[in-house]
Amino acid sequence: MRNISNSEKLYTKEYGDEKIGKLWFYAKDLIEHGKKPLFPAESFYLNWNGTTKELAIMCKKILNYLKFKPSYPLRVNFAKGVKSPGQFELHNSNAKITINEQFQKNSTACAAILAHEITHLVLYQKGCKEDDAYENERFTDFASVYFGLGILILNGKHISYKSSSSPVFIKILGLLTVIYMIKAFLEDPTEIFYLVMILAGFYLFFSRSLNDIKVENTFGYWDADQYYTIFAGYLIRNNLDWDNVAKYIKKGTRYAGLSD
Repeated sequence: MRNISNSEKLYTKEYGDEKIGKLWFYAKDLIEHGKKPLFPAESFYLNWNGTTKELAIMCKKILNYLKFKPSYPLRVNFAKGVKSPGQFELHNSNAKITINEQFQKNSTACAAILAHEITHLVLYQKGCKEDDAYENERFTDFASVYFGLGILILNGKHISYKSSSSPVFIKILGLLTVIYMIKAFLEDPTEIFYLVMILAGFYLFFSRSLNDIKVENTFGYWDADQYYTIFAGYLIRNNLDWDNVAKYIKKGTRYAGLSD
């Protein structure tokens, strides 16, 4: 699994129909089972310290939901130097899933990455893949939804902010602007400029830093909106209740409540 690029191909209905047909041929049991998605209880993400043992437990929960037993001994761990968020490997009849340790403390990210990498394992064992490596990754993302793991991956797509300047400095500037402009306005109530500056000062004080940068954490080979389109198609195809599913999309994520 890697981070997406904005230049990726767009998802189309024709693509979806073709891949569903392929999954139906190779993994009909998982497609049927996946009609009811994995609904993660709140406890699925809580009390997370980022240990290898916790990662193994989370992995087992996903495999238990899929009712899938790997044909190979499976080991999961965190590691430095992984070029992508996660990686699936099969070596000497041993399967290994490695997650980049930068996500170690983020339980929703770990669940999303695990869902993708476990789907790799399932597809490999089913003999179902695309010949081209890039297309195989996109296919794996698609399959994860129809195997019922889409909620986990959506919960891994969140929006955060980082600032390149001090928010404290901005707030102080806003507060001083309000104080001085109120003083000036009281001396000359006819000057509209002072009112405008007072509003601007309040904006600086209560808003984020003007230099905040929006950071979207999106895993896989589809951007967030395209993945959401795939997920929406899955819900419609399986007659799933949107309101019920929305209860399990965590607050603070890219599609909290499926309404953002």
